[in-house]
Amino acid sequence: MLQELGKHPSPSQIVLLRGGIFTRRRGNLELPSGARVSSRELGETLMKVAFLACESEGVLELQIRPQKALFGLRPVRALFAEPQRTPGPGLSQPWKPG
Repeated sequence: MLQELGKHPSPSQIVLLRGGIFTRRRGNLELPSGARVSSRELGETLMKVAFLACESEGVLELQIRPQKALFGLRPVRALFAEPQRTPGPGLSQPWKPG
Protein backbone atom coordinates (compact mmCIF):
# COMPACT_ATOMS: atom_id res chain seq x y z
CA MET A 1 0.00 0.00 0.00
CA LEU A 2 2.89 2.40 0.65
CA GLN A 3 3.87 2.11 -3.02
CA GLU A 4 0.53 3.75 -3.89
CA LEU A 5 1.23 6.60 -1.44
CA GLY A 6 4.70 7.35 -2.79
CA LYS A 7 8.02 7.14 -1.02
CA HIS A 8 7.07 9.36 1.89
CA PRO A 9 3.45 9.27 3.07
CA SER A 10 2.01 12.52 4.36
CA PRO A 11 1.36 12.92 8.10
CA SER A 12 -2.39 12.50 7.58
CA GLN A 13 -1.83 9.31 5.56
CA ILE A 14 0.24 7.89 8.41
CA VAL A 15 -2.52 8.71 10.90
CA LEU A 16 -5.12 7.09 8.66
CA LEU A 17 -3.08 3.93 8.13
CA ARG A 18 -2.12 3.60 11.81
CA GLY A 19 -5.28 5.10 13.32
CA GLY A 20 -5.41 2.60 16.16
CA ILE A 21 -2.30 4.20 17.63
CA PHE A 22 -3.69 7.76 17.42
CA THR A 23 -7.14 7.09 18.88
CA ARG A 24 -8.24 5.87 22.29
CA ARG A 25 -11.83 4.82 21.66
CA ARG A 26 -13.03 1.90 19.61
CA GLY A 27 -15.80 2.54 17.15
CA ASN A 28 -17.48 1.43 13.97
CA LEU A 29 -14.85 2.63 11.46
CA GLU A 30 -12.61 -0.19 10.22
CA LEU A 31 -9.15 0.84 9.03
CA PRO A 32 -7.06 -0.96 6.39
CA SER A 33 -5.11 -2.57 9.25
CA GLY A 34 -8.34 -4.13 10.55
CA ALA A 35 -8.46 -1.94 13.67
CA ARG A 36 -11.86 -0.49 14.56
CA VAL A 37 -11.75 3.12 15.77
CA SER A 38 -14.07 6.01 16.53
CA SER A 39 -14.65 7.90 13.28
CA ARG A 40 -15.15 11.16 15.18
CA GLU A 41 -11.92 10.85 17.16
CA LEU A 42 -9.96 9.83 14.06
CA GLY A 43 -11.43 12.76 12.11
CA GLU A 44 -10.45 15.22 14.84
CA THR A 45 -6.93 13.79 14.91
CA LEU A 46 -6.65 14.05 11.12
CA MET A 47 -7.69 17.72 11.25
CA LYS A 48 -5.09 18.48 13.94
CA VAL A 49 -2.37 16.73 11.97
CA ALA A 50 -3.35 18.54 8.75
CA PHE A 51 -3.21 21.97 10.44
CA LEU A 52 0.18 21.20 12.01
CA ALA A 53 1.54 19.88 8.70
CA CYS A 54 0.38 23.05 6.91
CA GLU A 55 2.07 25.18 9.56
CA SER A 56 5.33 23.22 9.28
CA GLU A 57 5.26 23.75 5.48
CA GLY A 58 4.73 27.50 5.93
CA VAL A 59 1.28 27.52 4.33
CA LEU A 60 -0.51 28.57 7.55
CA GLU A 61 0.46 30.38 10.70
CA LEU A 62 -1.35 29.13 13.78
CA GLN A 63 -1.97 31.68 16.55
CA ILE A 64 -3.75 31.50 19.89
CA ARG A 65 -5.47 34.83 20.52
CA PRO A 66 -8.16 36.12 22.87
CA GLN A 67 -11.68 36.28 21.48
CA LYS A 68 -14.88 37.53 23.09
CA ALA A 69 -17.46 34.89 23.94
CA LEU A 70 -20.84 34.75 25.63
CA PHE A 71 -22.17 37.97 24.05
CA GLY A 72 -18.81 39.68 24.53
CA LEU A 73 -18.92 39.38 28.32
CA ARG A 74 -16.05 36.97 28.72
CA PRO A 75 -12.78 36.54 26.80
CA VAL A 76 -11.67 33.06 25.75
CA ARG A 77 -8.59 31.79 23.98
CA ALA A 78 -9.15 30.67 20.39
CA LEU A 79 -6.96 29.17 17.68
CA PHE A 80 -6.66 31.19 14.47
CA ALA A 81 -5.16 29.91 11.21
CA GLU A 82 -3.72 32.74 9.12
CA PRO A 83 -2.84 31.87 5.50
CA GLN A 84 0.69 32.84 4.49
CA ARG A 85 1.53 34.53 1.24
CA THR A 86 4.38 32.14 0.44
CA PRO A 87 3.79 29.40 -2.12
CA GLY A 88 3.03 26.02 -0.64
CA PRO A 89 4.53 22.75 -1.86
CA GLY A 90 3.61 22.13 -5.48
CA LEU A 91 2.14 25.63 -5.95
CA SER A 92 3.60 28.06 -8.45
CA GLN A 93 1.90 31.17 -7.02
CA PRO A 94 1.16 32.27 -3.46
CA TRP A 95 -2.32 31.47 -2.20
CA LYS A 96 -4.49 34.55 -1.78
CA PRO A 97 -7.50 34.46 0.54
CA GLY A 98 -10.95 35.48 -0.57
